[in-house]
Amino acid sequence: MSYEITVSETAPRTALSLRTVIDADKVPQEVARRMRELAEAASAAQVVATGSPAVTYLADFAPDNRVPVHLFLPIRDDHASAAVETAPETAVITLPGDLCAHTLHRGSRDTICDAYHALEKWIGAARFRVNGPPTEVYLVGPGEGADQRNFVTEVRLPIVPEIAMQATMRMPFPEALIRTRHALAEHGFGIITEIDMKKTFAEKLGEGFSNYVILGACNPGLARRALAADPQAGLFLPCNVVVRDHPTETGAVVVDALDPEALVNAAHVHALERVAPEALSRLSAAIQSLREENNQ
Repeated sequence: MSYEITVSETAPRTALSLRTVIDADKVPQEVARRMRELAEAASAAQVVATGSPAVTYLADFAPDNRVPVHLFLPIRDDHASAAVETAPETAVITLPGDLCAHTLHRGSRDTICDAYHALEKWIGAARFRVNGPPTEVYLVGPGEGADQRNFVTEVRLPIVPEIAMQATMRMPFPEALIRTRHALAEHGFGIITEIDMKKTFAEKLGEGFSNYVILGACNPGLARRALAADPQAGLFLPCNVVVRDHPTETGAVVVDALDPEALVNAAHVHALERVAPEALSRLSAAIQSLREENNQ
């Protein structure tokens, strides 16, 4: 199945909600049962739904796992008080607005992972990152019949613009740290600060931590131009580059470099708009060189 990905910003809305825990191995059946309970509560309160029922999954799935979920049904704002009085087992909430990437999955839940994979691939390529738990909006099903082939589910992932560039290196951490310093130097950055978080936590807290080093990278020419353009530009300096153990892959190291252009745009510092693109270009080239070196 091919998936068309779209991005939209959802508006805040009022909803009748129910928080519960379901069996990860029986999602369609348990969601259908809980949706019926929510629909019955809405009917008893005589509230009018303004959208399709949905579920936000608040934890990852695992075999034999119990998953906390948040079921909700959008309702009219002026029906909120009636819902509270008539259906005390539920809650009336205001769902916040979110920027979401979403797609439609048609058919059984057995293959809905394909929709998630398509979304995650698109999000990475479009330089966004996931910013919260997934939501499934049930346009058809699971409470509208047992034949899952007819189900239509909108899968939503909340997103925010990516603020970092990343390279993954499969080598010992000390070697990755050395290569990162070299790559930055080759593209005009000196290291003016270096913070070893693992060492700091061990010394100050007596606690262990994974390898995690923050490098403060500075290009003197760009720094001077930035400070001349805006005296408060020092708040953005130096450019932070993080070298850290990969969270799930043993023997791999992740290098993250802050995107200076994204930072300047987010802060609306127009005086730095001419400096940020060159800083981005240099940092991006350094990160790309690490990717290429790793693939050799």
